[in-house]
Amino acid sequence: MAFSMLVIMAFTSCSEDDAKSQLQPPTLAEGAKTVSSIVFNWQPVVGASQYAYELYDNNGDKVTANVTNTTTVVATGLKPKTEYTLKVWAYSPIDGKNTTSPIATITSVTNEQIPLVAPSSAEASTSNGGVTITWPAVEHATGYKYTLNDGTTGETSTNSVTLTGLAIGEYTISIVATSSDETYSDSEPFLFSFQRTKSELWRKDGVYTAANLPAGSNTFNAQIVAYDDGSYTIEAPYGVKGFNISFSVDADNNNQIVPIGTQLHKGYEFVWVSTQYDLGLYCDGGCSGFEGSKQKGNVWFYTICYDASGNDIGKGGYDTFSWGDDTEVTIDKLCGTYDAKTSAYDYFSSDWSLQEVNRTDEVTITKIDDNTVKISNFYDWGDDFIGTVDLKEQTITIQPTTWATYYTFADISSATTPVVATFTNDLTITFQNFTAWYNGSYYIESDARCEMTQK
Repeated sequence: MAFSMLVIMAFTSCSEDDAKSQLQPPTLAEGAKTVSSIVFNWQPVVGASQYAYELYDNNGDKVTANVTNTTTVVATGLKPKTEYTLKVWAYSPIDGKNTTSPIATITSVTNEQIPLVAPSSAEASTSNGGVTITWPAVEHATGYKYTLNDGTTGETSTNSVTLTGLAIGEYTISIVATSSDETYSDSEPFLFSFQRTKSELWRKDGVYTAANLPAGSNTFNAQIVAYDDGSYTIEAPYGVKGFNISFSVDADNNNQIVPIGTQLHKGYEFVWVSTQYDLGLYCDGGCSGFEGSKQKGNVWFYTICYDASGNDIGKGGYDTFSWGDDTEVTIDKLCGTYDAKTSAYDYFSSDWSLQEVNRTDEVTITKIDDNTVKISNFYDWGDDFIGTVDLKEQTITIQPTTWATYYTFADISSATTPVVATFTNDLTITFQNFTAWYNGSYYIESDARCEMTQK
């Protein structure tokens, strides 16, 4: 009797399941799509309580899968111009009258990115030691990537870039337009070749004294010209136009000079300073020097001299050239570009350990009003400081100010004590005992010093 009952119960259960009808498959449709997303939707299936779905890429790899009680799937994070297949099936409630539907399938392709147009032209201009490359703005571009043939790379949000620290010579820059809008892909690179040539920074009148010529006829009015590649030229040192002495300054060797464009003979660098005189310069071993700035300075070097026939002129001695004077400093004279030579110890190494700093940065000073200047890129950090100038005391006072987002620029004695720089009539500006404060600690040690000389 028990066996018969079990058979009847089993038969009844199977009969109930067989009586359920299968749900209809969803009818899938493609909705809005972009380069990285597709919207899929379908009409509700009668009797369905939820839907399962799986999305596959064109390699058959599953991208995403889930269960939803809505009739929409928004697939994001997809690749541009790529085919994707969505599989969807409907479920009925557990106690419902239907079984799972057949799987419905739809295939869709994400949008293709639109390549940005490449820049079509560019121009180069040289000033203040840098070369500025400018090109027409590209529609829909939000930035540009550039690469120089020397390996330098960078990005800019504008349609220009200023390149500094380049040696004299020819360069090729590759410019690629980019966009933060995923609808657009990078442009093809645009190649532009340009020359880094030196340009004049300043020139000053001065007096050249020739040691090998007779007293009374050995001084000449001449000019010194400073260039943005660090070189100098004394024009017409012996009073004759078209004859010059060019040189650079070896800052690592007591500022002795290094002649340019001369002919070496028996240790001397020879250059014609007129049609009559051939001058031999000996500059090594402390026999030459350079000091000063745009406002005032002098250069000297040991010389011997021959006439056009090769006869000795004089007995050898030190030629000198001096320029400028101790005129009163004004706000306008303080403004300009400076070589800032810094010596310090700081904790800004990669592992925050103490490191020695000895380097030269470029700092600019611009006028705000008759008592105030803006100091830019001090310590090579790119920030701006506002300084109050006292011409009588020859000081520039910078109140404690935020520096590089996290730090306070102030005196080493206190995070609330201003930094007071001093300057001289030759426009040498000196900062001492400055530091970067953070949470009560200083990150530049005491005795930090920065001496700035105007270019």
